[in-house]
Amino acid sequence: MDKYKLYTDGKESGCLTVTAEGTTTVISATCYKKGGIIKISVFGAGEEYYLGTLMPENGVMTIKKRLSRFEASRLPKKIEYAADKRLKAEVEGLLWCQTSDGKLYGFDGSQSYVALPVRNNAGHCGRIRKCINGRQYLIFPGKRN
Repeated sequence: MDKYKLYTDGKESGCLTVTAEGTTTVISATCYKKGGIIKISVFGAGEEYYLGTLMPENGVMTIKKRLSRFEASRLPKKIEYAADKRLKAEVEGLLWCQTSDGKLYGFDGSQSYVALPVRNNAGHCGRIRKCINGRQYLIFPGKRN
């Protein structure tokens, strides 16, 4: 079992645990901040995996998900923390070039990426999401160089 810090509004407010159980990976988060809707993502190595919305349970906010091997492969390669938004200290990224249809293209020195703007939150659970210039995008890896 691996444990990571969970942040809300930039402050540590709970923990995230990742446990392998047979062929699945179980992710659970507990947040001690009360009230409001809290949506969290898992961050690491410049990647983001949207986990979901915390729900009240026994006086704390929690979420628990069981991921298949395929879904677990979408997690960041090296998890660093969970949060309601990316921590400012981690914001360093690619130079993105925008096309006329709103797509972004980026390159990190070894791999290219395509970012498509998110129209709504439905159907994107588990995809790599990133906020670029104040707008949410789904990130898809391109070819490796």
